[in-house]
Amino acid sequence: MSKGRLVVEKPIMGICLGLRKTLPLALLILAPLCGWAGNGMGRFVKKVGEWIDSATVRGIDSTYIRVPDEPWQVMARSNINEMTFDVASVHKDESSSISWDFGAGAGMGMSFGVWAGYRGYGLGYLYTVGKQKGSNFTIGMGGSNYNVNFRLRRFHTNDTEARFQASYPERGSFLTDRDHIELDDPIKVRSLLLEGYYMFNGKHFSNTAGYDQSTIQVRSAGSLIVGASWMETDIDYAENMNAVFVMLMNDVGRIKVHQVNVGAGYAYNFVPARHWLINAMFMPTVAIVDRLKMWKYDYVFDDDDAFAIDLQGIENSHSKLMVNIGGWMTLVYNRKHWFATARGQWGRFHFDRNDTNGTLTDWYVNFGVGARF
Repeated sequence: MSKGRLVVEKPIMGICLGLRKTLPLALLILAPLCGWAGNGMGRFVKKVGEWIDSATVRGIDSTYIRVPDEPWQVMARSNINEMTFDVASVHKDESSSISWDFGAGAGMGMSFGVWAGYRGYGLGYLYTVGKQKGSNFTIGMGGSNYNVNFRLRRFHTNDTEARFQASYPERGSFLTDRDHIELDDPIKVRSLLLEGYYMFNGKHFSNTAGYDQSTIQVRSAGSLIVGASWMETDIDYAENMNAVFVMLMNDVGRIKVHQVNVGAGYAYNFVPARHWLINAMFMPTVAIVDRLKMWKYDYVFDDDDAFAIDLQGIENSHSKLMVNIGGWMTLVYNRKHWFATARGQWGRFHFDRNDTNGTLTDWYVNFGVGARF
C-alpha cells in the first residue's frame, strides 16, 4: 500500500471525484479510529493502522529521523500555480528567414482548502478562487524514500503574446516586433504529468519530512535520487476564427506531445537549527521518448464566404533528443503539536521538430499550517 493525497480543484469536480474515487482510501485512513468497531471490518482496519505505524519506522535511523508520537495531522492549505507555454515556427527561403513565436498561459491561480490524514496517508480538498479559466486535479503519494505524483491541468485562454522576427541577409536588414493578440476563439491546453522518484538513502534521509511532515528530520542528510516521468500535452487553437494565426504557425493548428523522461539528481534535507528544515531537490532528465503529433490545415471559403480552415492531415514524428529540468524546495518549521510549511516546485519541458518547437513551463507554491494530535 502507498501513501496517498488527493487534491481536487473546482468544488463540483471535487465532490464527484472525491466520493467516487477516494472512498476506499478514506476507509484506510480511518483505520486507527475504527478498531473499536467490533468484529470483521473493525479488526481489518485496526490491522491496517498497525501496519502503517510499523512501516513508518521500519529501516530508519532514529538519530536522523524522528517519528512524532501524535499520528494524526490536519492542515489548512493554500496553493498558487501557473502554467505557460511558448510555441515558435520558422519560415525560410533563399532570401529571408521569418519566425513567429507566441506565448500563452492560464494566468496565476489561487486555491484554499484543508488536508487531513494519519501518518501522512490523507485526503485534501482545494477550492480555486480568482479568474483562472481552468482546473487542476492532483494525486500525490510519498514514503521515506519514494515520491509519486499525478497532475492533470486544463485551461483555455484568448490572450497571447506574439513575437515576430525577420531577417533579410541580402538586404542586410533585420526586423523585430512583439504585441498582445486577443484571439476570437481560445487556445485550449490539456497537460497530464505522472512522475516518480526513488531516494537511495532512506535510512538517514526522509522524503516525508519535507513532503507531508509525517516525520521530522533532526540531522542533515542527503540522498542520490533517480526518477522518471510521463508527460502528455495537447495544445489546440484550430478554429476558423483563428485561421490567420494557424497560417502563421506553418499551417499547424494543433500540437500533441508525448514524452517519457528519465534522470538522476540529488535531494538534501538541511537542518540549520532546531525545529527548522530546508528540503531541496534538483534533477535534470532526458526525454528517451519524445513523440510529436501535429494537425496541419489548408484554407478555404465557407458557405458564407468567410475564411475557414480545412484539415489536410496529421503528421506523427519523434522530436530531437531533449534535456528537461525539474526541482523543488520546501521550508518547514516544526513544533511538538503543530507545523508550518512552504513548498515550491518547478518543471520545464521542450519539444522540437523541423520548423516548429515549444516549451511548457509549470510551477506552483503551496503554503500550509497544520496540527498533530
